[in-house]
Amino acid sequence: MRHVFVSDLHLSDGTLGTSVRENELIRHLLEPIAAGPPTRLVLLGDVFELLRSEAWTPGVEPWKGVSAGFTNFPTLVREKVELITAAIIARYPKFSARLRSLVAEKQVDPVYVPGNHDYMLQLAPNARLAVRRFLSLPESTERFETYYYDRSTSVYAVHGNQYDNLNWHDETKGHWAFGDAIVIRLVNEFLRAASGRLLQPKTDPDTPLAQAIQDLDNVEPSTDLPLYFRYVMERHLTDPADRDALAESWRAAVDSLLALQHFRANEGTTQWALRKTLEASKSETLARLEATLAEHLKKVSRGRDDKYIEDLGLVRATGKPADIFIYGHTHKPGIWPVDGPPERSRYLINTGCWRRVVQRKPGTTDFHGRHVQTLLWIEQDAQGVTRYRLERSEEVT
Repeated sequence: MRHVFVSDLHLSDGTLGTSVRENELIRHLLEPIAAGPPTRLVLLGDVFELLRSEAWTPGVEPWKGVSAGFTNFPTLVREKVELITAAIIARYPKFSARLRSLVAEKQVDPVYVPGNHDYMLQLAPNARLAVRRFLSLPESTERFETYYYDRSTSVYAVHGNQYDNLNWHDETKGHWAFGDAIVIRLVNEFLRAASGRLLQPKTDPDTPLAQAIQDLDNVEPSTDLPLYFRYVMERHLTDPADRDALAESWRAAVDSLLALQHFRANEGTTQWALRKTLEASKSETLARLEATLAEHLKKVSRGRDDKYIEDLGLVRATGKPADIFIYGHTHKPGIWPVDGPPERSRYLINTGCWRRVVQRKPGTTDFHGRHVQTLLWIEQDAQGVTRYRLERSEEVT
């Protein structure tokens, strides 16, 4: 069976920022699949954006009071997850209906693997069931599998956040992902406050400044968030009153995040470097802050995010032999060869994303944005030869 892998759609409830439009999903994802042979569609995490939402009001915190196993996940938070999930589903009815028709025609066999932005579905049974129905998956009360494996194509796939210390929900130890707090406490609060004070929309940006404010959620990597704030303030604003309003919004959001008692960072970790740079960003200029971040990052030790290749070997050792390791999460589409036995070709493949991505231009403190859409196709011909094709489109803005 042909496979299509897609990740990081970040479908949102539309209350903060923007997400992929329904007609784009149908036209660029479902219709190309419908035009070919039967396909297994693997939705590889961060399909649902549960964090960027106005529903996260002050005092409602997913990480608050959780312990090992997350067995005491707060009821109020679970209800918020159900509310946000329902709102997302309500925004994409035609997508769901078209997918349902393709499943009924046996043209599409959908599979869903959660990521970090939709991790909380694992702790919210009612929301999980709603997602199953939305995606035309078999009805079940069980959690979603956190990986996909197919022996015939020699593929093992995960979302990939388990290699990112900022975004890994460690249930065993009861450690919540700091990345959730970054979105809820820093990004959401800054977006609300800055948009209000500068009279800009919180969704569907119609001015360059509105786009710049909302793009905070699209900045990669996360350690560049402090630089991006300074970039917006120093390069987009000239009026002193506007700069003061933006700076006050930022200071309040940074203080809100750093005051959280649940999260602690050891020196030499990515979280530590980010926290130090966030604190400095309240007063340092962009040029000085760039040097500050660079100094902190020099002390960051090798983390989990470098272990994709090692994990490919681990997968092979666990009885699920795979030559192709697929992941999303980083929003950096690509195919990379991996050293291995000369008689076998082994690759790492990243599925990219379906969203806007904002990054620093190499060697500068300037940022640029682009809209990325990526599909990974895996097909076998009549002779049994498997071909892997990464289809990528970008619109630089």
